[in-house]
Amino acid sequence: MDYKKKMLEGKSKEAKKLLIALPNGFLNYGVFLFFILFLILLIILNEIYFLNRTFLEIIWDTIRS
Repeated sequence: MDYKKKMLEGKSKEAKKLLIALPNGFLNYGVFLFFILFLILLIILNEIYFLNRTFLEIIWDTIRS
């Protein structure tokens, strides 16, 4: 009997975690979209200003600096 109660409590806790995590999920989705837009901006800058360097070289330079 106690084991079944513990299982039900665990499931309700998981459901609560899901309800709490929903806004965080939307926030992470927004950060993900922003990151994609930032990568597109870097690609455009690569095409315009750094035609003799590859995109990966620019990323490597920004990581090193």
